[in-house]
Amino acid sequence: MGSVSSAKQLFEHIGMRQPRNIVIVGGVAGGMSCATRLRRLDEDAVVTVIEKGPYISYANCGIPYALGGVIKTQAMLHAMTLAKVKSLFNINVRSETLIPR
Repeated sequence: MGSVSSAKQLFEHIGMRQPRNIVIVGGVAGGMSCATRLRRLDEDAVVTVIEKGPYISYANCGIPYALGGVIKTQAMLHAMTLAKVKSLFNINVRSETLIPR
């Protein structure tokens, strides 16, 4: 274990810190908030969000309005798209992905 610690210290000393790989399970409100916050804290981290559904970061609170016909299109519930998250925050999203138990 000493060699791993020494290598890490050496990389940090010479300015070559290896980026962290962070995986977040769940890509709706909580997961995407966590991912964007982590991005702000560490610009070098490799952040990946895994979501079982096809959409991320949608307005859960608006679903009753969509069902009631007040919100006319499903797209109005989407706060972010996969492409927008990648371009704005450099966060990788794997939608429609299940993690086996």
